[in-house]
Amino acid sequence: MTPDRRYASLLRRLAAALPLVACALGGWVVYHTQTLPLPAIHAMASPSVAPVSPSVVLPESLDWSVFQNEQAPTPVARGALSRRFRLAGTFFAYGSEAGDTRRAVLHDLQSSVQMIIGEGESMGDVEVVHIASDRVILRRGLEEAELWLGFSRSDSERSTGDPMAEETGKSGDASAFGGRKTGEHSWVFSRDALQEYYQEVLDDPERLVRIFDSMKAVRGSDRRISGYRLDILGEGDFYRAAGMQQGDVVRKVNGMKMTSRRRAEFFIGEFARNRANVFEMEVERNGQTLNLTYQIR
Repeated sequence: MTPDRRYASLLRRLAAALPLVACALGGWVVYHTQTLPLPAIHAMASPSVAPVSPSVVLPESLDWSVFQNEQAPTPVARGALSRRFRLAGTFFAYGSEAGDTRRAVLHDLQSSVQMIIGEGESMGDVEVVHIASDRVILRRGLEEAELWLGFSRSDSERSTGDPMAEETGKSGDASAFGGRKTGEHSWVFSRDALQEYYQEVLDDPERLVRIFDSMKAVRGSDRRISGYRLDILGEGDFYRAAGMQQGDVVRKVNGMKMTSRRRAEFFIGEFARNRANVFEMEVERNGQTLNLTYQIR
C-alpha cells in the first residue's frame, strides 16, 4: 500500500472514532465536576481568574417590587402607621342595617384628631382592613399595621404589665372606680372596678334612680330631645372621676345621638355584656364641644 493510501485510511478511522472520544470525555467531566467544589470548577474554567464566592447575602428589607417595576415608589418606613395611629377601643354599632358591626375609635396623632371609623372605610389614603374586639388592621399602599388596644406593636413585640400604665407610660393611683386620667380628655377604667360599682348600684335602687335623675333632658324648639344636661343629684364622686362637670350636656355617645333614655340604657347594657371597651362622649361645655374618651380594660 502506498504512503498516500495509508494516510487516507488512518484519517478515515480517526474521523469515525472522534464522536466516541468526545462522548467519553464529556461523561468524565460531568462525573468529576459533580464532586468538585464550586471554586475548583471556576479554576478549571478560567485558571487565570480568582475564584468567586458562591454565596450572596441579600438584605432582608429588600423590596422586590423595585426590580419588578423601576417606577414603583419607595415603600413607606416600616411602622409609620403604628406610630401615627393609636387604637382607643372598639364597640358594636347600634341599629346597623347589616346587623352587629364593629367600629373603632382611633387617635390620629399626626393631626391630633380623634375619629370613629368602620371596617372598609378610609382615612385619606389609609384603609381600615379589619376590626376585631382588641385590635384593628390598617393598610396604606404596601404597608400594613396591626394596632392593639392602648398601644401599637409589631408582630414581634408583646406587651406585659399594667395596661393602664402602658397607655400613659407611667403608673399612678387609680380612683375608687378604677379610673385613671391618661390625657386632657381621656381616661382608662378597670372593668372589674366598674363592674363592682355597677353591681352595688343595682343592689340599691335609690342610687340608680339618682344617677338617671342627674341627667336632665335638653329639648330643642321642636320639643325633641337633643341631649342630656348633668345636674348632679347623687353619685357625684363617680361623675367627677369621669371628668364630667355640672352643666355638661351629653350630645352623643359612640357617634349615637342621645335622644332618649333608652339609648343611655343601651350603652350600660353594652358595658355589662362586655360588648364595648371604649365609650366616646361628645359633650357641650361652656359653649365648646369636647370629646371625652373612656377606655375599659
